[in-house]
Amino acid sequence: MLQLELYDNPKAIKYGPGSTLSYLTDSMEDWKTEKIQSIDYENQIIVFTSGYEHLSNITKVRRYKPWVRQLGLRLMQFSAAWFLYGGIVQVADKDFSFGWDHAGIGGGAFITGFVMYKLASSTTYDVQGGGDRLRIIDISWPDPEEVYKKN
Repeated sequence: MLQLELYDNPKAIKYGPGSTLSYLTDSMEDWKTEKIQSIDYENQIIVFTSGYEHLSNITKVRRYKPWVRQLGLRLMQFSAAWFLYGGIVQVADKDFSFGWDHAGIGGGAFITGFVMYKLASSTTYDVQGGGDRLRIIDISWPDPEEVYKKN
């Protein structure tokens, strides 16, 4: 089990085989998001679908908030529809005037959606230099026969 321990938070975030992990290493320039196939406790290695990574190489971990990302996307789509329909009504109806109040609604929705989509939809944790820590823990149960043989 891979565990992300957050600074000053007793709840840890756990990743197991089948979970998706977004991470960054010193040798990478872009974030890599991969599905975990298995975790090697003894060698401290995380095996992904396209390869493996030693735990000490991972410097940052990113978690996404999909509902914030989707809400930001929907606000930007609302803004585009607002401007589109406002432009259609402006052309079709000579009495209608698309003013600053209408532009403010569409522009405000776009800016809010963009900020939510790009900035607020993910949280990055520094697991090398920060207070957060990424570690592999062994949660397997011992074999009962081995336990009773020792006694």
